[in-house]
Amino acid sequence: MNENKERRRHSRYTIPVVIDAPDISELPLIPEDVSAGGFRVIVPVKPEVGTGIHCNIQVHEERFHDCYGRVAWSGKNEQTPGSWVIGVRVDHTESDIGRLNEKLKEVAEEIKAAS
Repeated sequence: MNENKERRRHSRYTIPVVIDAPDISELPLIPEDVSAGGFRVIVPVKPEVGTGIHCNIQVHEERFHDCYGRVAWSGKNEQTPGSWVIGVRVDHTESDIGRLNEKLKEVAEEIKAAS
Protein backbone atom coordinates (compact mmCIF):
# COMPACT_ATOMS: atom_id res chain seq x y z
CA MET A 1 0.00 0.00 0.00
CA ASN A 2 1.21 3.52 -0.76
CA GLU A 3 2.43 4.98 2.53
CA ASN A 4 2.08 8.62 1.37
CA LYS A 5 -1.54 8.09 0.38
CA GLU A 6 -2.33 6.69 3.81
CA ARG A 7 -0.97 9.84 5.49
CA ARG A 8 -3.04 12.26 3.40
CA ARG A 9 -6.01 13.89 5.14
CA HIS A 10 -7.44 15.51 2.00
CA SER A 11 -8.15 14.23 -1.50
CA ARG A 12 -5.89 15.49 -4.29
CA TYR A 13 -7.35 17.01 -7.44
CA THR A 14 -6.00 17.93 -10.86
CA ILE A 15 -8.35 20.82 -11.58
CA PRO A 16 -7.79 24.42 -12.71
CA VAL A 17 -6.64 26.45 -9.71
CA VAL A 18 -4.56 29.64 -9.60
CA ILE A 19 -2.25 30.39 -6.68
CA ASP A 20 -0.62 33.73 -5.97
CA ALA A 21 2.44 33.10 -3.80
CA PRO A 22 4.81 36.07 -4.14
CA ASP A 23 7.25 34.54 -1.63
CA ILE A 24 8.14 31.82 -4.17
CA SER A 25 7.10 33.22 -7.57
CA GLU A 26 6.43 36.62 -9.14
CA LEU A 27 3.93 34.97 -11.51
CA PRO A 28 0.67 33.21 -10.59
CA LEU A 29 1.17 29.47 -10.15
CA ILE A 30 -0.92 26.68 -11.68
CA PRO A 31 -0.52 23.60 -9.46
CA GLU A 32 0.00 20.14 -10.93
CA ASP A 33 -2.26 18.88 -8.17
CA VAL A 34 -3.96 20.49 -5.22
CA SER A 35 -5.74 19.54 -2.03
CA ALA A 36 -7.02 21.44 0.98
CA GLY A 37 -3.78 20.49 2.71
CA GLY A 38 -1.29 21.54 0.04
CA PHE A 39 -0.22 21.72 -3.57
CA ARG A 40 2.58 20.79 -5.97
CA VAL A 41 3.91 23.47 -8.31
CA ILE A 42 6.87 24.26 -10.55
CA VAL A 43 8.94 27.31 -9.61
CA PRO A 44 12.04 28.92 -11.18
CA VAL A 45 14.08 29.15 -7.95
CA LYS A 46 14.56 26.42 -5.36
CA PRO A 47 13.19 27.48 -1.97
CA GLU A 48 14.55 25.85 1.17
CA VAL A 49 12.40 23.19 2.79
CA GLY A 50 10.58 24.79 5.71
CA THR A 51 10.37 28.23 4.07
CA GLY A 52 7.12 29.94 5.04
CA ILE A 53 4.93 31.36 2.30
CA HIS A 54 1.80 33.47 2.13
CA CYS A 55 -0.62 32.71 -0.68
CA ASN A 56 -4.07 33.31 -2.11
CA ILE A 57 -5.80 30.36 -3.76
CA GLN A 58 -8.46 30.83 -6.42
CA VAL A 59 -10.75 27.89 -7.16
CA HIS A 60 -13.20 28.73 -9.91
CA GLU A 61 -14.76 32.06 -8.81
CA GLU A 62 -13.94 31.71 -5.11
CA ARG A 63 -10.75 33.08 -3.54
CA PHE A 64 -9.18 31.88 -0.31
CA HIS A 65 -7.16 34.82 0.98
CA ASP A 66 -4.28 34.99 3.43
CA CYS A 67 -3.37 31.33 3.40
CA TYR A 68 -0.08 30.45 5.02
CA GLY A 69 2.03 27.39 4.29
CA ARG A 70 5.50 25.92 4.27
CA VAL A 71 7.63 24.26 1.61
CA ALA A 72 7.43 20.57 2.55
CA TRP A 73 9.80 19.18 -0.11
CA SER A 74 11.58 20.18 -3.33
CA GLY A 75 13.33 18.48 -6.20
CA LYS A 76 14.79 19.29 -9.61
CA ASN A 77 12.27 19.35 -12.41
CA GLU A 78 13.65 16.72 -14.78
CA GLN A 79 11.29 17.80 -17.59
CA THR A 80 12.30 21.48 -17.53
CA PRO A 81 15.92 22.06 -16.53
CA GLY A 82 16.46 25.16 -14.42
CA SER A 83 13.18 24.79 -12.54
CA TRP A 84 12.07 23.01 -9.38
CA VAL A 85 9.04 20.98 -8.36
CA ILE A 86 7.98 21.75 -4.81
CA GLY A 87 5.30 20.62 -2.41
CA VAL A 88 3.68 23.24 -0.20
CA ARG A 89 1.77 22.30 2.94
CA VAL A 90 -1.06 24.78 3.52
CA ASP A 91 -1.82 25.78 7.12
CA HIS A 92 -4.84 27.86 8.09
CA THR A 93 -7.93 27.53 10.27
CA GLU A 94 -9.89 24.30 10.06
CA SER A 95 -13.00 26.13 8.81
CA ASP A 96 -11.00 27.56 5.88
CA ILE A 97 -9.54 24.16 5.09
CA GLY A 98 -13.01 22.63 5.24
CA ARG A 99 -14.45 25.19 2.82
CA LEU A 100 -11.46 24.86 0.48
CA ASN A 101 -11.88 21.07 0.52
CA GLU A 102 -15.61 21.42 -0.30
CA LYS A 103 -14.91 23.80 -3.18
CA LEU A 104 -12.18 21.60 -4.69
CA LYS A 105 -14.50 18.57 -4.56
CA GLU A 106 -17.41 20.57 -6.03
CA VAL A 107 -15.34 21.80 -9.00
CA ALA A 108 -13.87 18.32 -9.62
CA GLU A 109 -17.39 16.85 -9.69
CA GLU A 110 -18.60 19.58 -12.06
CA ILE A 111 -15.71 18.87 -14.45
CA LYS A 112 -16.34 15.12 -14.28
CA ALA A 113 -20.07 15.60 -14.98
CA ALA A 114 -19.31 17.81 -17.98
CA SER A 115 -16.96 15.22 -19.55
